[in-house]
Amino acid sequence: MKLRVLCIGKRMPAWVDAGVEDFLKRFTRQFPLSLDVVDAAPRKAGMSSEQLQEADTQRLIQRLKPNERVVLLDERGVRHDTRGFAARIEQWQLDGPDVALVIGGADGHSKAFRKHASELISLSPMTMPHGLARLMLVEQVYRAWTVISGHPYHRD
Repeated sequence: MKLRVLCIGKRMPAWVDAGVEDFLKRFTRQFPLSLDVVDAAPRKAGMSSEQLQEADTQRLIQRLKPNERVVLLDERGVRHDTRGFAARIEQWQLDGPDVALVIGGADGHSKAFRKHASELISLSPMTMPHGLARLMLVEQVYRAWTVISGHPYHRD
């Protein structure tokens, strides 16, 4: 199984890029994680939030791979503690297909995309900047991987 973070975004602050790169370097070939960034749809005057969601959704869907499990990050999603998230990743490994962890644009995911997704997960009930969500997700996947592999990074 390959895990991939698929997200809408443009340039992030240097601290986000540095943090994400630091964690991405820690993954092994046995448990790879990659980052795939898609440019946000152009914002035009008069576009509604729903139109922006749909435009970003179409860009994300175009980047999905056949048979890839789609897991959306969404405030309505299930929240996991570290061990619960690690257990979820282990289950994805057993189920087989590759997984795309998808972070939407500033307006979130469209209703149709939420229904299409295999599942929704939430990092927090709070709203956070896109870059922070990206860094936090990559760190949490790394943390879960260390739990699965018995590495001492995570401490209960």
